[in-house]
Amino acid sequence: MSRLLESIKIKNGKVKNLKLHQKRIDKAFRKLKLGDHPINLKKFLRQIDLPRVGIWKCRITYDSTITKCEIHPYQIKPVKTLKVVSTNDIKYQYKWADRKALEKLFSKKGSYDDIIISENGFIRDSFYANLIFYRKGIWYTPKSPLLKGVQRAKLLKEGKIVAKDIKVEAIRKYKKVRLINAMIGMKDGRAIRVRRVFF
Repeated sequence: MSRLLESIKIKNGKVKNLKLHQKRIDKAFRKLKLGDHPINLKKFLRQIDLPRVGIWKCRITYDSTITKCEIHPYQIKPVKTLKVVSTNDIKYQYKWADRKALEKLFSKKGSYDDIIISENGFIRDSFYANLIFYRKGIWYTPKSPLLKGVQRAKLLKEGKIVAKDIKVEAIRKYKKVRLINAMIGMKDGRAIRVRRVFF
């Protein structure tokens, strides 16, 4: 079995969305039968001297225990264009360290910055993020993403986005799209106009 990952945002010494990361780890332990006692993220991170200034990415690799922890400064990678890539057989409901299936799809992006993964005609995710689409004052996110990210869960709970099935042919009905994940919030970076989405 491949190991799993958690990518956690550290901003000015504070851990962001810790409860949601813990919830995802608890689910992985339960569903994948990794052990009776899930990793306690809060306890683990208390033992680390976290950077006090700036935005950092804490990347934890684990199975039944944490096998690796890396902390690096983080900057949002600019994404200006997206390429729709289709698949019918990808599974990524857990945040696996082995991303070969996603990397294979990403290799089809050509000269574009990132991909929009579609499965059986429905939008799922980008290569490394969940997606939100803007239309008439509302941000929508695909109801069935490949991976239910912590930022997506937070925004759904706060009522800032709405889950909805989004078909590939409906993309042009939206005005813009954003990529969100544990490191990228709803207001971080720049929205991409849907005219910069290519098929």
